[in-house]
Amino acid sequence: QNAPKMAQLEWQRFFPSTVEVKETKEFGRGVYAREKIPRGTEILRSEPLVHVLETSAVEDYCSCCLVAREVRDQFGRTQRALKKCKKCGFVYYCGKECQTNDWLLHKRECKVLTGVKAIHEQPLWWDKDCRGDDYTAYVRLLIRMQMRTGEGCTNREIDLLCPNNTALEDQYTPHTGIPSRLAIHYLKTKIGMPGTEEELLRLHCKINVNSFGVKDQQVISIGSGIYTGPSFLNHACDPNCAQVFEGRTLILRAIKTIQPGEQLCIAYTHLLATYQQRQAKLWNTYRFHCQCYRCLSECKQDSPYHIMYATTGDISGEKKESMMEEGFSIADKKHKMDDQQLILECQRFLEKYKGVLHPANILNIEVNDVMRAAYNRLRSPFKILETTKRVCDAYRYCPFKDCYYDYGAQLLDLSNCQRKMWQFGHSLYTIVEAIDVLSVAMGPRHYTTGLARKVKNVVIMQLGLQVLNHIK
Repeated sequence: QNAPKMAQLEWQRFFPSTVEVKETKEFGRGVYAREKIPRGTEILRSEPLVHVLETSAVEDYCSCCLVAREVRDQFGRTQRALKKCKKCGFVYYCGKECQTNDWLLHKRECKVLTGVKAIHEQPLWWDKDCRGDDYTAYVRLLIRMQMRTGEGCTNREIDLLCPNNTALEDQYTPHTGIPSRLAIHYLKTKIGMPGTEEELLRLHCKINVNSFGVKDQQVISIGSGIYTGPSFLNHACDPNCAQVFEGRTLILRAIKTIQPGEQLCIAYTHLLATYQQRQAKLWNTYRFHCQCYRCLSECKQDSPYHIMYATTGDISGEKKESMMEEGFSIADKKHKMDDQQLILECQRFLEKYKGVLHPANILNIEVNDVMRAAYNRLRSPFKILETTKRVCDAYRYCPFKDCYYDYGAQLLDLSNCQRKMWQFGHSLYTIVEAIDVLSVAMGPRHYTTGLARKVKNVVIMQLGLQVLNHIK
């Protein structure tokens, strides 16, 4: 009888008194509000158990504190000196203190990083067509978790992560599409990873299920980390919480008002993904099917989510499914085609389904955003303004737009475009809305929210000068 109480006490140490961790038959372990949590509240801050940078970001950030090499402020960009580890020549640090603090976890990976880099540069042995996009980062995360297992209290922290067995061994290794057991066997035979294959497989399953994507101040993905407390939160396709980052620190924020007794949830998938995409992602990675309110009601005409996939006119289910697949496939092509070809592909799609695609359909966001990015690289200001406006217009139909970071970021871009086109009145209206969204989703002190406030001040000044010139 005391065991569940002891477990709850152990779980609770990762959370403030405003929430509690408990286990239910329906959801298993979950986090629940003890009192009303207002929208925009910072619930907790969590430091990583382990974290690593993506291989593409290793040279641009400190591997310990994740401070960026390039610093941006109101005076422009400046460069911070990062020092390379002399032994492995792979990771970088902002100073001696960070290097010393990271050495406990880095010392074992330091010895094997040369071999891991060789893996990253070569096609993997089991499939000549399969390259590990960031197999190096995955191996580093596994080594660091292994180092943590010998640390008493921290080892117990690893035990608290789900799952506690190798039941998910049929999963695929992140970034590679390789069966887990095969990947672990390769690490043992080719790199000589210490520990048994069963021990490594158990850690692998915990990494696959509990890792968070770490993002920098511009919300660009730069790495992965294991955060014990936040990993207790269950999934919902329309969540009431979201995570943001300050360096390596994860901050959990309430993006909706949470009532006492209500479960705190985050999204394990992209919010704009279709029902089929979300369910496939959840099953392939976490081995469960979501039955949240959004998933159960999305296909119903009176559901607030139904409009996100709406069409106009009479269209069969097969044709609608084909249209959705074709639209999302364009986003997959954005790194494989040049910008002009990409724009033509987007225009062809929009013309093909003109009169069928509802203004609220999320494909208006996906396709126009791809086109906006291409025009941005081609430096076409009028086209950037046009496509960004179409993206924001489609976002306004989304039920969760008021607390969704991507919408706030798009509004910030739209305001900047309007300002550059001397549309100061429209720009001011847009930036005020952007600040409201970003303050909830990212927090009032986040870099992006601060940037939006600076844009607002510039717009007010320019609008004032425009009025004065008109009076003269």
